[in-house]
Amino acid sequence: MIRLFDPILPDVELIKSSVDEIFSTGQLTNFGKYCCLFEEKVREFVGCKYVISTPSCDTALKMCVYALGMKKIVIPTFTFNSTWMASEWNAGMFFLSDIDSETLLIDLNTIENYAKKGWTDFILVNVFGNMYDIDSLNFLKNKYNLNILFDSAHSFGSTYKDIKSGNLGYTECFSFSATKVITSGEGGMICTNDFALYEKLKYIRNYGFQGDYNSIYRGCNGKMSEMNAIVGYHSMNIFEDVLIKKRNVVLSLKEKLKNKFRFQKITSGVQSCYKDFILLEVDYPCLSKVFQDKQIPHKRYFLPLHKQDEIRRYMQDASFPNAEKVYNSSVCIPAHAKLTTEEVEKICTTLNNI
Repeated sequence: MIRLFDPILPDVELIKSSVDEIFSTGQLTNFGKYCCLFEEKVREFVGCKYVISTPSCDTALKMCVYALGMKKIVIPTFTFNSTWMASEWNAGMFFLSDIDSETLLIDLNTIENYAKKGWTDFILVNVFGNMYDIDSLNFLKNKYNLNILFDSAHSFGSTYKDIKSGNLGYTECFSFSATKVITSGEGGMICTNDFALYEKLKYIRNYGFQGDYNSIYRGCNGKMSEMNAIVGYHSMNIFEDVLIKKRNVVLSLKEKLKNKFRFQKITSGVQSCYKDFILLEVDYPCLSKVFQDKQIPHKRYFLPLHKQDEIRRYMQDASFPNAEKVYNSSVCIPAHAKLTTEEVEKICTTLNNI
């Protein structure tokens, strides 16, 4: 049976041995051995200076919005719900933006237009593993003194000009939930080169204090459990092999589908990790019916934020045509690293025969 997501996990015996170890010590949380080891593995892989583990990317985003002092935030309407909730939970004001219909990112000209109007806080999303033209973004950041946070839930393993996501001069939040290229079951990481921010985040993820119960910041329970950290730590040891397999699957899909389907345009200089593989400008109802008949799982991402009930209550007339078009006429298909040659062939034959 073909699965939409099917993570490659580390050897279960390694997991059992590490679980036995933490059970013998009794330390199941509070920044234990494997939490620290996982953080160090991520720091070494990404190349950044500082890493903060969290229970989820959702928590990481909320912590960073607060720590970075973001108040009037531009976010794409084509994103997962957590991007918007990071602003909402911090009582910030947000403004939605449309996306480029090919890259699925906010266009750089759009970013500049918002900056000219005085909106300088941005949460930018690396959708499906694609990333921004960092050189051009740096120019805008310096010109308008932009305060940028990256929702990089999808881009762990992606690179821009051979520099890994997480080490590009911005604070980035990653997800290690079960649908990602690498998973810890649940979990998140914040990568940054900003020492002052790193020190502040260490307080915020521990209720705002450090050992003395005296909160100097508004904090939360931002701790990753040792159980999740064990899975993440051991997964890091196989991640580069998994990433190669994942990219090879996507290359095969692209080669077999290139004469009939359009793909997400990857930014020049970017090598995507392809957290998801999306086909654009399809007849979704027709394709979905065929896939259901063939028992091939598939999914549409994302229901634009301005179409969701909670936001529509006060943005009833909002319209973002590119995001709406992408949602209504696209599909994400299986592209995980465990797909067999036969499964890839079945997917592609089914699509090409529609």
